[in-house]
This record gives sequence, structure tokens and C-alpha cells, in this order.
Amino acid sequence: MIRYYEDHNDSYADISGKRAEIVQVDRTGVVAECRFCDLKEENGIGFSENLALYLTSDDGFSTNLFYTLFIYNLGTELSLVFLSYLDDEKVDDDINYGQLIDLIPNKNPHKDGFEVDGLVISNTPCELAVIKKIALTENIYDSIKETAQKINELFCSQNNERKNDNV
Repeated sequence: MIRYYEDHNDSYADISGKRAEIVQVDRTGVVAECRFCDLKEENGIGFSENLALYLTSDDGFSTNLFYTLFIYNLGTELSLVFLSYLDDEKVDDDINYGQLIDLIPNKNPHKDGFEVDGLVISNTPCELAVIKKIALTENIYDSIKETAQKINELFCSQNNERKNDNV
């Protein structure tokens, strides 16, 4: 269970019975850092709306592009937000997010960017975000893995093709 609570002006978050590190507290809520493996048995039932989970991955959740992930409760569903930053030392300096998005077929315009295969994609010159919304009852770990696989299909193959074209 993912649980957030306050006790005597202190904030706590427990994930699968383990205490998560609180990395930020402000008037909008709390951000707790956890490990990907801590979410293996978790879903969004009981996930507090004023709690956000923050995760990082050495292999970019198997995408080699998105090394940061935030998880938010939107009330009736969870939002998985995969982020890639140009200033991230693990991201290639020559990645152009706009160019990566241009290469993706079957994009549909969306108010916050583009929608492809159930993913909302938005970008700025220095950040690329992919958002996947899941039901509260879905397994978070499995949903992250499935979304990372979709991301690989969309971005990583496009990026590899672009690099091969430049050789």
C-alpha cells in the first residue's frame, strides 16, 4: 500500500511497508522518492492525492531516454510522467526532441502536445515528457514497464534510425 500521513508536523510516506524519503513538502503536497522495485505489488488504491512519487532509473526504465518518472494521483486515475532533460548527463547532447516527435507517425494533436497510442507527448527545447494515465486498480510496476516498452517503440527506434542516417 502507498500511504502518506502527517504526525506532529512531520510528513511520512510508506510504500510496500517501507519508509520512502520525503524530498519536498509545500502547500500543494509532498514528493517522496522511491525505488522502482518497491512498486511491484502496488496499485493506486489508497494513493493520496497530495502525494507524488519520484523515481529515477540508471537505464531510463529500459528506454535510455527517460531517466526520471513522477507518479501523481488525479483522483480517479494515476498519471505516470516520464521526463527526459537535455541537461541530464545521461542524455545524448545531440538529441533534438522536436525532431524525435516529428518522426513519430500517426500523431494526433492534443491540447498539451500530441497523443500517440494512449500516450500524451509534450516537449520544450530542453524537456520531453510522456504521460500515461492508468486506472487506480492497475499494477503500477507493470504499467511503467508497459509504458516504457511503448516509449521504446516510439522514440528509441526513431532516435537510432536518425543516428544511423547521420553516420
